[in-house]
Parts: sequence; C-alpha cells; structure tokens
Amino acid sequence: MAAIYRLHQALVEARQGGTVVVLGSVFHNTYHLIEGGEGGMKHFGRCDGESGVMDELEAWLEGEKVAGRRVGYVFAEFPSNPILVSVDLRRLRELADKYDVPVVIDDTIGSFCNIDVSPVADVIITSITKSLSGYANVMGGSIVLPPNSPHYASLHHTLTTAFHNELFHPDAAKLLANSQSYHARSAILNRNALTLATFLHTYSPSPSSSSPSESNSQSSSPITAVLYPPFTNTHKNYTTLMLPPTPDFTPGYGCLLAIEFTTLRVARAFYDALSVYHGPHLGAHHTLAFPFNDAIWGAEPDAAAYLRTFGANPEQVRVSVGLEDEEELVDTFRAALEVAERVRREEEAETAN
Repeated sequence: MAAIYRLHQALVEARQGGTVVVLGSVFHNTYHLIEGGEGGMKHFGRCDGESGVMDELEAWLEGEKVAGRRVGYVFAEFPSNPILVSVDLRRLRELADKYDVPVVIDDTIGSFCNIDVSPVADVIITSITKSLSGYANVMGGSIVLPPNSPHYASLHHTLTTAFHNELFHPDAAKLLANSQSYHARSAILNRNALTLATFLHTYSPSPSSSSPSESNSQSSSPITAVLYPPFTNTHKNYTTLMLPPTPDFTPGYGCLLAIEFTTLRVARAFYDALSVYHGPHLGAHHTLAFPFNDAIWGAEPDAAAYLRTFGANPEQVRVSVGLEDEEELVDTFRAALEVAERVRREEEAETAN
C-alpha cells in the first residue's frame, strides 16, 4: 500500500490531477485511497467476459475528452482480488493509447513468474510481501516502469525526484533471501491451487461439463462457483499474457482462488469446519482461508450491496494455497465440504417444511 500511495501521488503530480478509473474488484484499501483522491474515481465494477466493460469505458473516455475533463490513469488488478476476473488488457491498451491515459496494473495475484503485463502496462505494481517473499515474515512493495511506455520519461522523473527510501536493510536482506526460492515455491503454489480448484469445481454447476461425474449440479451441492482463472469466462484474457514455459518452470495461475457457496450460512459452516489457518494474507507457505468480502466489506452495507453487482459476494471464501501436499489439501477441503453439504441439506429440509 505504501507503493500504491507513492505511485498515486506521483501520477497525480505528473498528470496534474484528473479522475482515476478503477476496473473491477480491487483491494479495499486501494479502492478507498483512490476514491478519496482529489480528482475522484470512476469505477467500472463488472469486468467479466459478458460485461461489455471496454465499450462502456471507451464511451466514457470519449465523453470526458469531449467535455475537456482530464483523466488521471486507469488502475486494475490482474486477476482481480478476490474474484479472479482477468480484464481484457489488450483492449485496454488500445483505449489507453487512443486517449493518452496511463495504465497501472497490479500483478500481485497472477504473480510475475506466471504473467508478463509489461506489453500492456505503463506501470506495474506488485506486493512483494506475497508470493515473492512467500513466508509472511516481511513486507515490501515494488513499482516497475516499462521503458517502452510513452509515459516512462515523465513518471520516471516524478518518482525518482520524490523517492524516499522506506525499506530497512534487514527487511531487504530477508526479502532477498526469501526470493531465492520464488520459482520453486510458485511451482508448488500453481500446482496446489489448480488441483484444489479442479476438485472443488466438480461440486459446482458447470455448463461446460461433458458428463454428470464432472459436475455435481444437484440442488444439495453447497458450491455455486469456483473462482479461478481456468473456470472463469475471462480465462483467455489471462492466457494471452502468460509467460512461455522454460525447462525450469511452467507458468500457472497463482495461489489464490475463491469458493462461492449457496448461502451465507453454508459458507460460514464451511469456513468454521475448514482446518487451515484463517487470515487475510496470501502467497504464504501455509494455506490460508478468509471470508474476504463478508469480513472486509460487511461493516459497510452500501458498499457490500454494490460489490454484489459485479460478483464480489459475501457467500465467498477466499483461499490462498500453501506448500502442503496436494492430496492433504484436497482431503482437508473435502472434510469441510461434508459439513457444508449437511448444512445445505438442513436448509433444504427447512424450506420444504
């Protein structure tokens, strides 16, 4: 957040203000920082493959241009936290070039060993606290300016002129030491998340399933959706920016996924029965679960209702997989699902009576 704050200040100065466009679901502190800025925020919430958001954005940018109003920059997470939607960054780049607006991409969730957003971003921001560090014992943030960006010179000047070194030497040393295993850990995180998401997906209704065994669409299923890039309608947007495999590493989809349940009661039953660490961090060596939307936004009823309009529902449990054995993870989640299924059947019985 320190990096995002410093970047926001630099962009406001370099762009002389202007409204900031935010696409999709983003971390709540980022949302409130931009929302409270002098130029205000324009938020396009729904950014999935059926939303037509890029057409809406183009119409809005054209309107701002005609009205002579300044646009500061566009901000998006790729994929988004916590619903794993991957915005169409190729189309966004075209619009940014057309209207001369910088694009800021937070690639923390995808992680830069898996994706390369430099061809479409003017600024790449990353929480290196997460997968790069990997052990939840030190914090850091990074800002990268791709030199091919048309905004590189102005942003580089503004950032370097105002730079304050806020990273302590012991923290830098710990980050460097942790990062040595980044690729090895990321390979396990990618594997575990895909294995777990695939297992959970068999419990959710799926129109693409070729046989009943691939999808439990019975009404007693406690899961309505698994939110992970391969199981979203924005999967293609993600894969177009995946790095090619090398002999040492095969890119994947990152450590984060979310499970959406039929009701809040079922979601809470699952969460309470899930024998993993509970907390809001991600990218750590231990698997973590957290009811992100309900816990973070639940105290703001209006915001929570707005989040529903683009799919960030309180019935979701966000999961950041760790480095455990994948079969152990599946068994752990299967046990919690059995509890969730029992509560779901109780709800159905109550409804029937």
